Amino acid sequence: MHSVMNFRSGMIAACCISAFLLCACDDTESSIVLPQEQTTSTSTTTTTISSSVSADGTTTAETTALPNETTTSASESTSLTSDATSATTTTATSADTDKDGYLLDMLTIGDDCTAYVKQHTDYTLQEAASCLGDGTDRVYYYADRVLYTCFDGTTDILMEIDITADTIATRNGATIGMTQSEVEALHGTPTDGTYLTVDGTLEFIYADNTVVRIAIYNPY
Repeated sequence: MHSVMNFRSGMIAACCISAFLLCACDDTESSIVLPQEQTTSTSTTTTTISSSVSADGTTTAETTALPNETTTSASESTSLTSDATSATTTTATSADTDKDGYLLDMLTIGDDCTAYVKQHTDYTLQEAASCLGDGTDRVYYYADRVLYTCFDGTTDILMEIDITADTIATRNGATIGMTQSEVEALHGTPTDGTYLTVDGTLEFIYADNTVVRIAIYNPY
């Protein structure tokens, strides 16, 4: 359905805090320990001595014990910080692409892809004089994708992306190797065999009811 250097219509271009109460009691001192607060109450006795002189000259000393309660309250504020580390694990699935991110977020049909191919150099290039006019038709073959472009000497305009391995999925999750019913469960029933998406026209190519190629291009 695709030839090496032929674009469609001229070019085939995603705790329980347990409440804890400890009470130790005696006649003179009590200590209550609550979570995050400790209060100590201590009773002491102050002795007051007073003297008086009687009429016969006798001095009488009276001792009076007065209760004097001193309460010392020590409050501790303890910040219990629970660092719940949320570990997001990305599992390599068929929806993943190369290490730099999702393919369709990095490439746009109709845009210059010069920067992309300079950064991703693991391709085999074939090119020939453009069948659409001036310039050069180029085909970049990667392990799991093929890029069809038109080079005018300065810019390399992306005409089509073909997905050729299950390491890249469509935004809805369809991949190479799925059956038509699996694809339609994700994308719905196609119109004229294609889907109109934000990335361009999306087409699944089948062999024996199995997806063998996924093409994304602009309609002409």
